[in-house]
Amino acid sequence: MDIRAFIASLDISLTNALFAAGLAVAAFLAIHTALVLFRRRLDQLSDEAAHRPVAEVLRRTLARTSNLVVLATA
Repeated sequence: MDIRAFIASLDISLTNALFAAGLAVAAFLAIHTALVLFRRRLDQLSDEAAHRPVAEVLRRTLARTSNLVVLATA
């Protein structure tokens, strides 16, 4: 079975396919924007607050989440 036969078997209209693609892009942009805002907020913390273990964990988590968002929406 090739990709065209697989897509044809799903019986998805062009309108629904475009809507789903647009929704996926919008979701990616929303998540990416939230991550960027959180990173900026972490960068604006004072030196003492920025080096707390919680801030470091958040930085690492946000970096990993950014990579996962790209993989999940690809």
